[in-house]
Amino acid sequence: MFSLKSPLLAKAGPSKIKDVVMSWMISRNDLEGQKLKAIESILRKGNKLQIKLENKTKKGFYQPTDNELEARNLLLQKVSELVDKAGGKEAQKAQGNVRTRMLLYYEPKPTTKS
Repeated sequence: MFSLKSPLLAKAGPSKIKDVVMSWMISRNDLEGQKLKAIESILRKGNKLQIKLENKTKKGFYQPTDNELEARNLLLQKVSELVDKAGGKEAQKAQGNVRTRMLLYYEPKPTTKS
């Protein structure tokens, strides 16, 4: 059992990978407002970013329509554009698929010294 003074816990710092969770049905205002601010804040602090895009309900299997799949692909493009604008770049290949859940990984762009 670990005590609060355990050397293992003392060395453990805060996670450098921060999560932002979004629904596939996120509104444009929420994406460009609240979520963009969170993304900018995380990247500005030098942390890596994991964006989770998933269905609102986790119960059962949901089969999205063709229109929903098209909207999800557009959302992925928009998220990528917003992260680029916020100073991030793709850290590794995305996992999952647009039918269920996607995990997107980003990191801050390296700063260039003049």
